[in-house]
Amino acid sequence: MGGDHDQTGLFWRKSFPDLRIALRGALAEDAAARVAEAWQKAGDARRTAQAARHYQQMYPTGRYLTMMRGLVGKN
Repeated sequence: MGGDHDQTGLFWRKSFPDLRIALRGALAEDAAARVAEAWQKAGDARRTAQAARHYQQMYPTGRYLTMMRGLVGKN
């Protein structure tokens, strides 16, 4: 894949450089899980697994841990 997804990611990083900081709030866990889910729906296996691993590291007892383990296992 690539192309459009890379451009979209670049847009978000340029438009919202403080996004990582913002994702430390009350909804950060939900947002981290949704990122992995979005990459899966976009068909990017590498980024899906990367986002799911990131979630697992940040939230080792998180609400979406089982789902994230499944996403890593598929990729």
